[in-house]
Amino acid sequence: MKKLEGYLKLPEYYRFVSMLLVGYPDQDPPQRPRKKLYDIVIKN
Repeated sequence: MKKLEGYLKLPEYYRFVSMLLVGYPDQDPPQRPRKKLYDIVIKN
């Protein structure tokens, strides 16, 4: 985290907590097959 704080040139009174990457995928993979609802829901 210290290396990233230096790269971003954050003042000392800021503390880097987390990072969220946002963007578009480079590829368009096919959607994974989904399980049917009755396969994952348990009714008592």
